[in-house]
Amino acid sequence: MSIKSAKAFLETVKNNEELAKKLSECKTGEEKIRLARSENFDFTEQELKDAMIGLDKMDFDLLVAGGMHVTDLRRPE
Repeated sequence: MSIKSAKAFLETVKNNEELAKKLSECKTGEEKIRLARSENFDFTEQELKDAMIGLDKMDFDLLVAGGMHVTDLRRPE
């Protein structure tokens, strides 16, 4: 498990409309992690949250629009 994998997942979601749609259908953090693992990414919910810290505002907004819930993530400053 790693933050590197979480960052790669976020980048993939940002560029893959189908995956973003699947992510938007996930109701819980656990479902999001299962989806990521089904796509061969391996990280924890905390690692996913930590990966969001380094994103710029535009990337963050794109991911929120793609299904990441604001309550699940820390918004970058």
